[in-house]
Amino acid sequence: MVWRLPEFLRSRGISVYALAQAAQGEVSRNSLYALVRPGGPKRVELRTLDVVVRALRRITGEDVNVSDLLVWVGDEGGDGHSTV
Repeated sequence: MVWRLPEFLRSRGISVYALAQAAQGEVSRNSLYALVRPGGPKRVELRTLDVVVRALRRITGEDVNVSDLLVWVGDEGGDGHSTV
């Protein structure tokens, strides 16, 4: 699995601050910054993922889904182990 949130934000010109504002305090700003650090998160709580997807839908007006943020690369990712 590859975490694509940083690329998603960058491609749409969305800052983590804007994401935090749209999350309306449901997830701390520090937690959101941790999600975009180089190397990505080691794990993501389902509740956090839900909040991020809903916030991105509010910001972009797009039908954002988990598949926009997590991509399965399988054997193409090397040893097949998760990079998330």
